[in-house]
Amino acid sequence: MTNDREFSDLMIKRAGALGTLITISVGITDADDYGDMVGAVRLVELAAEQARRAIIAEALAAGYQWEDVATALGVTAQDARIKYE
Repeated sequence: MTNDREFSDLMIKRAGALGTLITISVGITDADDYGDMVGAVRLVELAAEQARRAIIAEALAAGYQWEDVATALGVTAQDARIKYE
């Protein structure tokens, strides 16, 4: 289990990752070129992965188990651990 400061840092990391995801997502609607849109979607994918990793780290620090994470991801606990540990 993490201490309060470490958990707070994880929450800040999650909020930042989600903020980036939202900002990039808005950029897709503002793009006027299909190439720009495709590129923006790629950035959204990368930002979503960062957000997912931040949320998983926070969940584990809050006491969730790998089995809980795996269920949410639709994979086995072993696969979740291998990818996100």
